[in-house]
Amino acid sequence: MQVYDSSGTAVESEAYSSVSRSLTEGDTYYIRVRPYSSGSGTYRIGVNTTFYPPGTIIPLTENQWADGDIPTSGGQQWFSFTATASAQWIHVERGTLTNLYVQVYDSSGTAVGSETSPSVSRSLTEGDTYYIRVRPYSSSYSGTYRIVVNTSTTAPQ
Repeated sequence: MQVYDSSGTAVESEAYSSVSRSLTEGDTYYIRVRPYSSGSGTYRIGVNTTFYPPGTIIPLTENQWADGDIPTSGGQQWFSFTATASAQWIHVERGTLTNLYVQVYDSSGTAVGSETSPSVSRSLTEGDTYYIRVRPYSSSYSGTYRIVVNTSTTAPQ
């Protein structure tokens, strides 16, 4: 999706899904939605002043693995956690989904660091809530994986 102001100028770069944009109150904006690659399908779109990832959000508990499953091509999955330290590690153990990306967002919807392949460390604010989006490397992939958050470079057993 791409957001444009009333003059037709792109507000920021095109994004894959949920985005946060700094806008001017009272101005009119336009949103262009297009598929990542050729194809068709349905989607939902909404605009608000707080960040709510789409679909079900799975809460993560530090040092406890959560099972992930992207059952359909082009899917994504969302997790949430509360930072217990200023640096948190996100570890992903690949299952049948071997190629995936991880993106961390703060509670305003602003990306924290770049989208990356796991494992990844992020500098966070202790006590704040963060969201993790996991998506396949290609829209044609689906499968299972496990994910955990902790304060160590080593994933728990």
